[in-house]
Amino acid sequence: MGRALALISLALAASAWAAAPKAPSLRAHLPGTVTVRESSLRLGSVCVLACPDEALLRQANDVPMGRAPLPGEKLVLDRRTILSRLASSGIPAGRVELSGASEVTVTRDEQVFPADRLLQAAREFLAKEHPGPAGCGWRLLRRPGDLVVPRGSQPLELRPTLHDDKAFGLLRVEIAALDGEQPVGSASADFKLSYPARRAVALADLLPGQTLDERNVRVENMMADQPADPNWASPIGLVAACRIARGAAITPGMVGRLQGDVLVRRNQTVMMKIEGFAFVLSAPGVCLSDGRCGDVVRVRNADSGRVVAARVTPDGTVRPLFEEVTP
Repeated sequence: MGRALALISLALAASAWAAAPKAPSLRAHLPGTVTVRESSLRLGSVCVLACPDEALLRQANDVPMGRAPLPGEKLVLDRRTILSRLASSGIPAGRVELSGASEVTVTRDEQVFPADRLLQAAREFLAKEHPGPAGCGWRLLRRPGDLVVPRGSQPLELRPTLHDDKAFGLLRVEIAALDGEQPVGSASADFKLSYPARRAVALADLLPGQTLDERNVRVENMMADQPADPNWASPIGLVAACRIARGAAITPGMVGRLQGDVLVRRNQTVMMKIEGFAFVLSAPGVCLSDGRCGDVVRVRNADSGRVVAARVTPDGTVRPLFEEVTP
């Protein structure tokens, strides 16, 4: 009889436990991927939560999940991490029902400005502001990388600004991404001042003593890091003083004068020519001495009367050297 009474008591207790109301369950659905804007994560920002107990739902929604990803970064939260964070906040795993993906990949809600767009903005800014001397340009030294910034509350604006070092001809353009007037990120591009100039390039291998002409030398316009030499003259008509490789830029030390016939004579009227970057100026003058190709002679400008030093060229014209001499 005693044993029967004990069995009946156990059965009644089990029935009472089964009939007792269970603690409300928290349901958390993992979406697989999610983008966020805030700087710190909460469970409610990475999962879809549901619970009949509003107090428990609010508690779970605010469970901290760590920092948000940095621009360009991805963070992964798996089920074990989520259950651990819930448990540390007083919500045991037994009260949580998980569904959906096995982990959540969290990325920043961000905007990417490609490097080419940033460089275009920098070049357009330079073209508009034109900070260099007339005729000069800016050579790119360092290009920006892609700029990744949080997406703003309104369309982001790119705003370039200048940071220059005039002593060295260097210039940095900083391109800031602005949310209204608030900067959210920036990148920069470095440029160097370039000057218009001319150079002569060997079109073939030249041997010592070989005459330079239009078939083996090309004179071309270029941009250089230093101001052009005002006394630069084409080496065509001179001779190679050493071996010059094809494609090499010809400098004054590589050539010498051709000892040929006298091309201009004393009291002869000659044409003075000045060739620059995309321009040619000419004026008549009177030679004050004889000269062969490559010689420097004194020439009196027929218009101004000024006497200048000029180099004789193969075609019989002279190129002023921009230095006035005593008659």
